[in-house]
Amino acid sequence: MTVEEYSSQYDDTEDFERRSDKVEDFMNLEEKSTEICEKGNIVEEIEIKKNDNKFEEGGYGWLICIGAFIIYFIIGGVMRCYSLFYDSLLEKFEHSNAKTAWVGAIHSSTKLLLGPVAGALQGYLSPRQMIFIGATCWSLGLVLTGISNSLELCIVSFGILSALGANFLLVTTLFIIPQYFNKKKGKVMGLVFCGVSTGMIAFAYIFPLLFDQYGFFGTFLILSGVSLHIFISAMLYRLPTNTQLKKDTLIKDKNDDSFDKKKALSERFINELKSKLRLFQNRSFCFSCFVFSSLFVAFNTINTFTSGLLRERDFKSNDVSLLFLVSGLLDVLSRPIFGIIIDIKPLRERRYLVYTAISCFGGIGILCMALFAHSRILLLCLIPISTSVIGSCASQLNTIVSDIVELDRLGDAIGFVRFTQGVGVLFAPTIGGLLKDITDTYTYNFILSAVLLIIPTILFAFYMHLIDSRKKKKEREGVTVFTVA
Repeated sequence: MTVEEYSSQYDDTEDFERRSDKVEDFMNLEEKSTEICEKGNIVEEIEIKKNDNKFEEGGYGWLICIGAFIIYFIIGGVMRCYSLFYDSLLEKFEHSNAKTAWVGAIHSSTKLLLGPVAGALQGYLSPRQMIFIGATCWSLGLVLTGISNSLELCIVSFGILSALGANFLLVTTLFIIPQYFNKKKGKVMGLVFCGVSTGMIAFAYIFPLLFDQYGFFGTFLILSGVSLHIFISAMLYRLPTNTQLKKDTLIKDKNDDSFDKKKALSERFINELKSKLRLFQNRSFCFSCFVFSSLFVAFNTINTFTSGLLRERDFKSNDVSLLFLVSGLLDVLSRPIFGIIIDIKPLRERRYLVYTAISCFGGIGILCMALFAHSRILLLCLIPISTSVIGSCASQLNTIVSDIVELDRLGDAIGFVRFTQGVGVLFAPTIGGLLKDITDTYTYNFILSAVLLIIPTILFAFYMHLIDSRKKKKEREGVTVFTVA
């Protein structure tokens, strides 16, 4: 229907303009929706203000990047130097290697598997509140680890409490950055994740000095004090002005005395859970969860068994230390460079293709390292390059997620993705250890990692390309395409 035909139905021009304004208001991207669900005498009202798709690129977001770098410098640096803690735990408690390893395994699993919890809280607590809670749990866990007199207490303090805090800190950071950046999202993610490599270099030098000078308790006490700098990040974090938290209220009928608050809360929880699970109706997101889980099996297998492969090929401890130092320096450089590449304008709409190419390049390097690199010089070249490429892929993983789902569902999406990563963390040591026991060599661990880096990402790129081709075809045919996330 043309505008003239539509206007001819109304004699009153003022009436026509009033109705046209209503149409414009309905089509406005920034809108408020109110849903009222009546169940008996219980009324649940939820008011949500949707995100405006118009980005104010950067601006205050650069201050948030500073806070994010501090978080990743401390959390990432500590965890990348966990092997130093592991040696101290062995020396202090004198348990077996297998039992002592549970501290780090439970920490990594808790930090990732509880991702959906932190993602769900993004809609109800502000980023500043999340960072305050996370920093408190992380620092308190470190203090309790320092005063622990048994390995079991270390598992509770560092493996659970500190991991819960790290989960809140990292998920909140990954959620808030895409709220401020779109065109420069890859660059910003690369710069923020540089904090991991920078922290690794700094703490790898500082920790041995602390353990020698202040012992186990003093080191963790100092580390807890350093971690309190995360509160600086909390003061910097805030959502854009065009974003609101969810507000929900349960309204009781004054004439009804049979109001059951527990039943109302349980029904509200079930409805909220169903709403979050609708995210899996997005097939691209489901596919990405499978791919990222496979990638983390590869990442953790490589990180866990690289030192074993080097010992198997007669590398000395000094050579291994030098190799990790070179890998850390290359990692610092490669992450922002990959971020710049993935944000180039012609590639921005198809970031998944660049991600696939880099992942395949890293997989080929790992495959060559496993099959052909028996000389020391070749290994010294391949390992830093391959590990830095893998680090770049890990840093841009959430950039790909934010391209697939809508911003108002990004918190839940990041939580679910971290859960799938946690599954990968759990399976990697088991699969790698089983292969080593069967074959009596670490070579097949790296062959498996190379396969997991190459094949799933190629399938994901092919699927996403197919989806994009269908969308463009419908757009050429004049059909408006809505993406359900």
